[in-house]
Amino acid sequence: MRFLVALMPVFMVSVAVAQGDRPTGDYDVNDTVLHAKCQFRSAGASGPIYACKDPKTGKTQEVKCKTPPKQKLPPKITLGELEQICGYVTGDGSDQLQ
Repeated sequence: MRFLVALMPVFMVSVAVAQGDRPTGDYDVNDTVLHAKCQFRSAGASGPIYACKDPKTGKTQEVKCKTPPKQKLPPKITLGELEQICGYVTGDGSDQLQ
């Protein structure tokens, strides 16, 4: 029993070190920046249309909701929040900023 108690901190440290190498969640599988800043532009058929600026490239793209949101969205939002609330598609019909 003492042996298990002594090994517990070793396992905790090794797990913490292994998780330190993982991404922080700022990027999805496709390496799209989910913290892109978006600003409301206009209302569309499926919900609001936002202009989102990718902080990595500096490019701004039009983004709209895939499904109408159930609540009113704020004028400024991150791309990650927009994805969680209503999903998104870009002006070219894809779900990735370019």
